[in-house]
This record gives sequence, C-alpha cells and structure tokens, in this order.
Amino acid sequence: MNVKHRLDALTALRFFAAAMIVLTHAHPIFGSFGIADAAPLGQGVSFFFVLSGFILAYNYRDFSRDGSISRFLVARFARVWPLHLVTCVIWIGLIFHFDRETYFTGEVGMIRLISNLTLTQSWIPLKVWSLSFNGVAWSISNEMFFYLLFPLFIGMWSKHWAKLFFVATAALVAFLWAGNALQLKTSDYYEGVSLLGTVYFNPLVRVFEFMFGIFIAKVFMTPAIHDFKASRFGWLYIELMTLGLVVAAMLLAGNPGRIADTFGTSVGYYYQREGIWLFWGLLILVFALSKGPIAALLSTKPLVFLGEISFSLYLVHAILITLIEPHAEAIKQYGLTGYGLFWIVALVSSALLYKGVEDPCRHFIMNVWDRRHSSVRENFLASYKPAAIGSAALIVLAVAVVHLNRF
Repeated sequence: MNVKHRLDALTALRFFAAAMIVLTHAHPIFGSFGIADAAPLGQGVSFFFVLSGFILAYNYRDFSRDGSISRFLVARFARVWPLHLVTCVIWIGLIFHFDRETYFTGEVGMIRLISNLTLTQSWIPLKVWSLSFNGVAWSISNEMFFYLLFPLFIGMWSKHWAKLFFVATAALVAFLWAGNALQLKTSDYYEGVSLLGTVYFNPLVRVFEFMFGIFIAKVFMTPAIHDFKASRFGWLYIELMTLGLVVAAMLLAGNPGRIADTFGTSVGYYYQREGIWLFWGLLILVFALSKGPIAALLSTKPLVFLGEISFSLYLVHAILITLIEPHAEAIKQYGLTGYGLFWIVALVSSALLYKGVEDPCRHFIMNVWDRRHSSVRENFLASYKPAAIGSAALIVLAVAVVHLNRF
C-alpha cells in the first residue's frame, strides 16, 4: 500500500487520550464521577506511544534518500520542542514563585533545567528528574528517545523485525524482573529508585509500546487487510466491540491484584499503568481502517481540531492545575460549574498555544530547514510572525499571572 490516506479519526482519538490524562490529574480537585477510581486513566500515555509508532511508520516508510534522516529529526524537533520550551518557561515562572530553592539550588538544579530543555530528563528514570519542572513533559522526553531510534528501526524492520521485538521484550522483562527481585516500591511519592521510574518513566521499557505501534502500521499497510469489506452496520459493530474491549481492559487494569499475586508486584504495576498496549493497537488499527459511523463522527472538523490541540492540552493542563491547587477548597464549592470553567480555560489555552506557538513554530522551523537545503521559500515570513507574536504573548501572560498571584 503506497497511497497515504488522511487518518482524521486517529487525530480525534488523541483528544480523548489527552482528556483521560487531564481527568486523572484534575481528579484530586474536581473528582471524575468515579471514572479515575475505576480505571487507570494514565494509560492514555501508552495510547500516545503506540500511536506515535504507528503514525511515524505510516508517514516515514524509508530513509534511503540523502538527508532524509536529518529532515525527519528536525521535523520531530519542530513538532515538540517549541511548545515544550514555552510551557517550560511558564512553569519556571510558577516555580520561582512557589518553590524556587528546590529546583535551582546548586549545580543539580541547573543540570535538571538543562535536561528538561534538551528533553532528556526521563532518561534518568528517577522521579526527581523525570517530573522536574513541567512534569508531564517526561513522556515527550521518552518520545525524543524513540525518535532517535526510529530510523534504525525502519532500516532494520524488513529483515530483522523479530530481532528488534526480541530485544525490546528482553529489556522489558529484565526491568520487570529487577523490580520484583529488588522489591522496588510502588508508591508515587517515594523519591528514590522505585517502579515509577524503573517501569513507568523508563524509555527502555516504554519503547516496546512505540515499536508495537510500528508493527500495527506495517499490518495496516499490508494490501490484504484493505480487502476486508463490511457494511456500515458491520463497521459500527466492529467499532463498538473494539471500544468495549478497550473499556474492559481499562477496568481490569484498575484491579491488577491477581496479576501481581501470580507474576509479582512489578508485573501488576506494569499492567495497571501501561499494560493495555495490545488494545490500543487494536483500537488504532480499527479506526484507521473503519468506514463506520463512529469513525465518521470522529472525522468531523470540531473533533479533529480538538485532536490537533491535544498536545497543547497535554502540556498546559498541569500548569493550570498547579495554579488553582492552592485554591482547591474554594473551587470545590462551585462543583460542576468550577470544573466546566477549568475545561473551558484549558481548551482555550490549548487552542491559543496551538495557533500561536505549536503550529506556526513547526512551519517556521521546517521552512528554515528547507530553505537552507533547497529553494523552498514559501510561507517563511508568514509562519514567523504568528510564531513570534504568539510566543511573546503567552510568556507575558504567564509573567502577569505569577505577579497577580502574589497579591
């Protein structure tokens, strides 16, 4: 299959995965109607890792052309770093106000800052490193690790995909075994070596999910799978069954006791936090193929736009939660009104970040790259202006918020 198709339904699904993560982080303040208690919504990160492998393998099928690897890495940098930088600067403003000494004391504080700016913080899989500054960016640090390996994966895939999976599986099993053997703690509040860092933040563990996404993309690009035909009602049935399986897997992951009793604490922890990648892969494959009514609904412009701003939502929501946390008790009195207002602010902020920073900066960086490596000059100045204005406006807004909080 050489023809590429728009995958709008998958774009929309990104929003729902990001919303899962927002729900779980906002749960201590607003609650979640029991959803976060019943299912580990942080599994949404696993969806993003599987989807990332899928989308990259679908869009970048070989690196045989000169300069293709360099352009790929620049494109990935342009996709994630500008928005990360802006949200990190906003976060630093908040930390200066709330907890300056903890993060900027001595050389360690500056090294943490450098690791965040270079998106390598989760490569040291300790909570104090991975969650420093805008904590949710740890997963973007994992993504940077995957991006560096991706050209190697694609180059080896046709002949050595089984060996690649063997190595990734061996790494996963080794860390799970070590977690059991060393009886590492499961508490998210423990600052030392724990399962949170060794199993959850560790890119050597999480790369398996990314690689599984590549595998699903290769299945999707097999011509035979596109020969499958179903009526609209048939596709609806497949969509509902797939969603049902995902929900069931989430609910089972919320109670991993039997798995932990059978295979050890670290395996139970893994399944609860990131272990339903098989079902995420199935969901991605079905909605990439589907011509059913749910896929059609997901492909509508409003939902696709929500998917497009999901990265901004992911990076900005923790900042908003940090801002309102000191006022949590007062906010709780407003019930659903307060929660609705939180979501409105989160979505508007995300849209502004997407339109003012993420999208124009990506185009600007890629246009600069293409301009230096070819004669492409289109939209160069057009993308620079909104990127500069958007970034400046958001930084000014962040500084203003910090100063207002002092009064």
